[in-house]
Amino acid sequence: MWLFLTAVLRQMDPALEEAASSSGASRWQVLRTVTAPLMRPGVAAVGIYFFITGLESLELPLALGPTAGIELLSTKIFFSLLPSADLGVNYGIPAAFGMLGLAMGVLGSLIYIRMVRQTSQFAVITGKGYRPRLIPLGRWRYVALGALGLFILVKVVLPFAILLYASFLRFYVPPVLEYAADMRWTLLHYTRLFDYRFFGSYFINTLIVAVEAATLTMLLVSFIGWLVVRRPSRLTDLINVVAFMPLAIPGVISTLALFLMFLGTPLYGTLILLTLAFLARYLAFGTRLMHSAMLQLHQELEEASQASGASNLQTFCRITLRLLTPAFLSGWLWVLVHAAKDFSVALLLASAGSVLVANIIYESFIGGHFNESAAMLVVLITFNLILVIAGRKFIGRSIAP
Repeated sequence: MWLFLTAVLRQMDPALEEAASSSGASRWQVLRTVTAPLMRPGVAAVGIYFFITGLESLELPLALGPTAGIELLSTKIFFSLLPSADLGVNYGIPAAFGMLGLAMGVLGSLIYIRMVRQTSQFAVITGKGYRPRLIPLGRWRYVALGALGLFILVKVVLPFAILLYASFLRFYVPPVLEYAADMRWTLLHYTRLFDYRFFGSYFINTLIVAVEAATLTMLLVSFIGWLVVRRPSRLTDLINVVAFMPLAIPGVISTLALFLMFLGTPLYGTLILLTLAFLARYLAFGTRLMHSAMLQLHQELEEASQASGASNLQTFCRITLRLLTPAFLSGWLWVLVHAAKDFSVALLLASAGSVLVANIIYESFIGGHFNESAAMLVVLITFNLILVIAGRKFIGRSIAP
């Protein structure tokens, strides 16, 4: 949300705010009567977008919901797919809940698109040059710094610290001083991770699926972006709309649809189906990213390539795709990291032959082996962190002059 709303504020011409200030309005009055109304469409659009994102959330409700007696749409679908001892699985029940989620997602997306279109009525950027006004915080900068530090502490430091703490305990003991005598430290949970049959094979499966999903998704969305921008027509407009449609379908719903579609087929329970699920899930994001990148490329180099006798495919592979390298790598890294840490696709689609790290983490968690699952989560988080840092450095070198 912060990234979305920062973009809204950065595109806001401060002329109206300055006019209000020069008329005697205080900063609070300017914020309430000028800034907030101008941000209203953008805030509403972001709120609706994350409402749709919340519909597909499975990991958090699955970890905390059952013990608290709280069931959400995503967990209801998940538990409906688990076979019972007497009745097996009634696939009509999760399908019905899936249609409910689909309707909510489509309605939210329609409102989101409408809100985004309404932002043009609030446009304050003109042909005149402007620079967004920076407001000095004065003494409030310490409050802002403290709030930011508190957020990082609660969101990042404490969760990782408690996972790291639990991963070194033989049995979980709350990190309270009065239980210090009961703490038994061990490296057993990490040494087990070196067992290929226990963890290594599933980690390799996760890496294969994540790399395949990232590569196929970015290649596909790069081609779609090129078609939409360079070959505009009713057909490419339709392709652009279809590529954006997955945004309206919560991930757990689209994964359920793939589960029901391929149940009983040779693809069911394979790494290929998991890759297709991730491709469908991140298609909308990748399309928006590469469409924006394509709009920034002038077609002179492509025209020169075609004038030299190169085909459209050769031009796309040798010229366009190379110019899109920074955006391509950023999108590739984003999809890779998200696919590696995703739980919903793995829990709904994986079978005995396609188990991912998410599956064994969840099984270990519900089995009461919290310390073991904590060790696996520490490894997964560290792996993703290394990927992000190394990936950003590589991307920085690739775009350096």
